[in-house]
Amino acid sequence: MSEAERFGDEDTDAARYTVAVVRSDSGIQYISDLRGKRSCHGSVSSLSGWNIPLIVLRDAGLIYPEGCQFGRSLAAFFSGGSCVPGSRDSDINLPETLCSLCVGTNIGQTQKYIISLSTI
Repeated sequence: MSEAERFGDEDTDAARYTVAVVRSDSGIQYISDLRGKRSCHGSVSSLSGWNIPLIVLRDAGLIYPEGCQFGRSLAAFFSGGSCVPGSRDSDINLPETLCSLCVGTNIGQTQKYIISLSTI
């Protein structure tokens, strides 16, 4: 599955593409097939790697954030674990499972070599 969506004004350079990448032999064909799988994101502060995937999942009716608890909804959806650099920041109250796949010694910091849902 390779899915890309364009967000923003097509007449300016402000548009962003967000992609979801999975192995061709995964059996995943729809965004709903990602439930229970693992995810990696660019950063908790990334428009294309964090905000847009949350909105896409919400608009598809796949997550139901109550009281703006998008992080909890995302953690429940990707129950196989996630890597969301910056999610362990003490100023942000996000579930620890959003950093369960993060590697390195500065777990709360954006890590190098992260395969992500990000901007193309």
